[in-house]
Amino acid sequence: MDGRVTPPPVHHVLRPHHIDLIAMLLLIFKEYELQKTLPKDFLLYMYRVLLMETSEVIEHRSHQHMLAMVKVAPNADTPVVQGLIGALENVATQLRALDQLTNFFLSTSLG
Repeated sequence: MDGRVTPPPVHHVLRPHHIDLIAMLLLIFKEYELQKTLPKDFLLYMYRVLLMETSEVIEHRSHQHMLAMVKVAPNADTPVVQGLIGALENVATQLRALDQLTNFFLSTSLG
């Protein structure tokens, strides 16, 4: 051996709130922010909310609680944010089956 210590393997379990977070991240920062139309105050608020959720320093929130947080964000009454809220409201019902998950992630370009 060369003296290097190999870190232990990391096992992650994909849970329903992870799917919700991934969908939110993709919709907010990939689909909507590409158009550069989301208000800056709204984006800052969402960065803070999603940072707390993804760091898992707090108990994860339900889809409805996360949605409620988006609805009270600064500039949540603007048309573009209302469109995003409409898309987020449908996440829970549109991503229930394996084929729905597959289609969603295939349709969202990561490049």
